Amino acid sequence: MIQKLLFINNRFCNYLFKLLKYDKDFFSSANAQKYIFALKYTNKTNDIISKREPIKNLADIKKINLSSLNDLYDNFFKVDINKICSDTGRKIYDEKFPLFKTSIELIENKLNYDLDKTFIYQFLKSFVPKNYAEVFRLKNNKNILSSLSQHSKFYPWMHSLPQRHQFAGLFGFKKDIFVEMIILKLINLIHSFNKFSFIPNANDSIMGYLMIKKNDYRFVITAGTHRTSVFLSMYEKKILDIENLIMKFDNYRIDKQYYIIDINKINLWPAVKKGYISREEAAEQFNSYFL
Repeated sequence: MIQKLLFINNRFCNYLFKLLKYDKDFFSSANAQKYIFALKYTNKTNDIISKREPIKNLADIKKINLSSLNDLYDNFFKVDINKICSDTGRKIYDEKFPLFKTSIELIENKLNYDLDKTFIYQFLKSFVPKNYAEVFRLKNNKNILSSLSQHSKFYPWMHSLPQRHQFAGLFGFKKDIFVEMIILKLINLIHSFNKFSFIPNANDSIMGYLMIKKNDYRFVITAGTHRTSVFLSMYEKKILDIENLIMKFDNYRIDKQYYIIDINKINLWPAVKKGYISREEAAEQFNSYFL
């Protein structure tokens, strides 16, 4: 009974936090207006990249090896491009992933575009999940995730309960200005990669965490989804030539000891231990990354 009241209280507090924290347009525009000017008229990113020093001993950077993960703890490593996912479980190197596909379109059209004809515009019109389970394309409508808002932030392998902070999400409904913001981000990155290639460093690299299922893995991007999408689109169009992206573990998840998530340890996941979500429901969310 006490546990049930705790879960109800969490839901009420999250709902109240949402009302106080986010204005009515946040989930449809993600405050895009304040970013548009910077994306159009500044070269701050290029200035930073131009001053970077390349990673030393690039040839010595190791690929992910599931039998020796401890060697990668705080180092750069190479990730198979076919095993990279967004935070909602979508494979990035895939023509169905909107940032990757839209980047391809922009390159093919020499960075010209008609907003309502872009892939991302059409994607956001067609993919309009009604709850958090649908964000992960879960077919079991009785999963507890179906009771959460589509804008929720909850990963049972990291969180004991749904988080108060929410996200706009890469799904509809979205205003045109949101799509414009995304496209301008992609265009700026294409310009940057054309000029400087891809130069990660210790303070600004693509980061994420590892999910392990038997002898397979997925690397989930937590910082750099747009960069990864553009990089892979340029690889696809034979502008850049590398089949393994250089990445690091997310510092926050290293601190919290959640940078390697193994399905075999599901009983130790915070939300499963707390009893908020069943083992089967948590596994269903986890497995969506491997579809």
